[in-house]
Amino acid sequence: MAQVSLTNAKVIDTTLLKQVFETMEYPIMWESTNLAESWLREKREIAAYLKDSISEGTPITIDDINYENEPTLTIYEKSRSEVKKGLKKDPLITVYSPKVEDVEKLIIESTENNEWSSIHQREKAFLIERLAKEIDKRSDLICQLEILTRGIVKNDTKAKALPLLVEYLQYYAGWSIKYSKEKADSKPKKITAGIISDNSFLAVFGFILAPALAAGYNIILQTEPRISIIAALIIELAESVGIPKGVIKLLPGRVDLNLIFQHKDINVISRFGNLNTSNFDIEQPLGTNFLSVINSKSSMIVFNSADLDSACNCGINACWGYQGMLPWSVNTVLVQEDVFETFVNKLKHRLSSIKMSLAVNQLSDVSYPKILNSKNQSIQQRLEILVNTAKADGIEVFQAKNNDSTNTEPFYPTLLIGQKLFSSSRVVTEDDNLPVLTVVAFRNTNEGISLMNNTRFGFGASVWTENISLANEVIGKLNVANIWLNNHGHFTAATSFTPYKQSGTGYFGGEEGFREYTTINTFSTVNKDISEKPQTVKANLDGIIATAKKGHEEWNKMTCLMRSQFLRKTFDDINSKIELSCKIFDTPNQFLEDWTTAIYEGSVQINNNLGSVSVQKPYELRTFKEAVGVVVIEDDSFQFLDVIVGALLLGNSIIILNFNSKYSKFLEEIGKRLLACNVPKGVFSTILNCGEDIFNDLKAYTELSTYFTAFHKSLNKFKFKDHKRIYSKGEDWLKILTATTKTKNIWSNIGDSVL
Repeated sequence: MAQVSLTNAKVIDTTLLKQVFETMEYPIMWESTNLAESWLREKREIAAYLKDSISEGTPITIDDINYENEPTLTIYEKSRSEVKKGLKKDPLITVYSPKVEDVEKLIIESTENNEWSSIHQREKAFLIERLAKEIDKRSDLICQLEILTRGIVKNDTKAKALPLLVEYLQYYAGWSIKYSKEKADSKPKKITAGIISDNSFLAVFGFILAPALAAGYNIILQTEPRISIIAALIIELAESVGIPKGVIKLLPGRVDLNLIFQHKDINVISRFGNLNTSNFDIEQPLGTNFLSVINSKSSMIVFNSADLDSACNCGINACWGYQGMLPWSVNTVLVQEDVFETFVNKLKHRLSSIKMSLAVNQLSDVSYPKILNSKNQSIQQRLEILVNTAKADGIEVFQAKNNDSTNTEPFYPTLLIGQKLFSSSRVVTEDDNLPVLTVVAFRNTNEGISLMNNTRFGFGASVWTENISLANEVIGKLNVANIWLNNHGHFTAATSFTPYKQSGTGYFGGEEGFREYTTINTFSTVNKDISEKPQTVKANLDGIIATAKKGHEEWNKMTCLMRSQFLRKTFDDINSKIELSCKIFDTPNQFLEDWTTAIYEGSVQINNNLGSVSVQKPYELRTFKEAVGVVVIEDDSFQFLDVIVGALLLGNSIIILNFNSKYSKFLEEIGKRLLACNVPKGVFSTILNCGEDIFNDLKAYTELSTYFTAFHKSLNKFKFKDHKRIYSKGEDWLKILTATTKTKNIWSNIGDSVL
């Protein structure tokens, strides 16, 4: 081998230099994985650890995983020289799924362990903060494990995932002390569970662990095979900083989720991954807070006034970065018609220059996806099927074939281009999380907004324009939780978000995210007196719900103060003739006076909490509340008076399910009086003399996502995959606000220049 030696310099391989100049390409430069390999060899196995035993299963190879049937996985070491050949050596580590009987044992052990809840809140805060620092300190090990187990590029882990995970722990450490001052004697009597799929963002460990630990919970992590390894490391680090052993327990691999979902001792369940599987076709028990972020995709809309180069670079990073696993990963870019061709050409040029390789290659811009789907198909196999289908349907396909030869099954970054995508239902489905980017033109603003909202999902979207008035118009009309103006995918732990539509349920981050762990719904176990009158037929439900939706659209256009004025007028008229009203309504004076009091009090409380603006450089964050739409309230005796008033003041329509004929006349009269005061039709609807089967019919309506009930069995008909939120009562105005609104966050890049 030809070499040249320079004074005080390293020996240079001139043959290598010649190769670089001849091909204008750098050779493979391998990332070090020594830390990860050493840790894996020392660990040897990952399992569900009980007090006096280990639950074991049967190991299989990583290449043979069948996600539906196989319980365990073995990760094999691949030496650098063997990457091309795909050869295997002895396993570095084995992951064992627990036996069914051991799952129950582990949950019982976790419930009986009260060591964490007994620790002083200040000490809890210190330990959570220490865990954050230890994770940050061990970032190189975590990055290397992600390279080996999930094939994620080091920079993606280090720049995107780890900072947010650490930030969540640091933020919620302070909430441990704050909560102890609010409720000094409050100790969780149950536990919480987090369910994490292999194609989840690493920071979701912070979404689960940080608020749960701060609230004093013991935690069970149920993780799919690959991400079980990171989970085991985090538990090890937690115990090393002083968090008692057993506070965080692991159920690795494949577990029957019924054992978790239906368990009476689990208060909060957080799920990250795909809900469209048989695992989530399970009835959702009342009293369990169910939080989820599913694997949906986001969109970008690019106007002709945008910085096209920035939008192009951001789109590529948002689609293929982190293997498309981020909750805000993009699969669709809408581009204004007059700059469509220019933008597409920029995308093609940029894609042709990015390096797609294995994560272990330091030169990789993005890495080959590793995770299989539920049909045991690799992403490469699914992509080939998709491309062939698209070409058969006449859709333009562009693939950047600039990969290296380190993978036996290469993956090509792929664009699907043009309007023919709309006429091909076979090509791209929202449930398919392929990192493929579709690029479509739109003609005008209204068409672009309609296309952006034409999806079952609503986690996030980015708007690209230099026209501020246009940006504000689009932002106001987009039905998504998180909007980024001229950027994409920025978050902070202090900012609450709640996924819109079918992107998930519940709150994450900020105060609302913490309250999910401290505000637990309780329901009466007394059997409800069900009317024997005929059940309302489904045809009537269609009309009632359609009218309620239309009424909400009109009602929501008004300000909270205007809505308050309408409600005040209605009940001022009623109270002006209180004696006559009480006879008509067959109710006591105090009952009607309580309505008026709630309207006046609610309008003040709610107006003070509808939005905020803050600066978190280099971003300005605007946060405001939007009505959820239609709220269903099962109320026999008006226990939910504040909820009814609060939901209306916030711009919702309400549907009251009445099972008690005693209040039928009152409800009918209130509806008439509201209409007489020009409240839009459908804003206040009642279904009188309901039967129990009403809930079987209601669950078919995806637009109905928020329910209030006092009874234990009434709404026990919904399944986890239905994305329903069920509340027992409105204890205060803040809870009512949280339950009947969605939070929309708008991140604007304001720069960080210094004058």
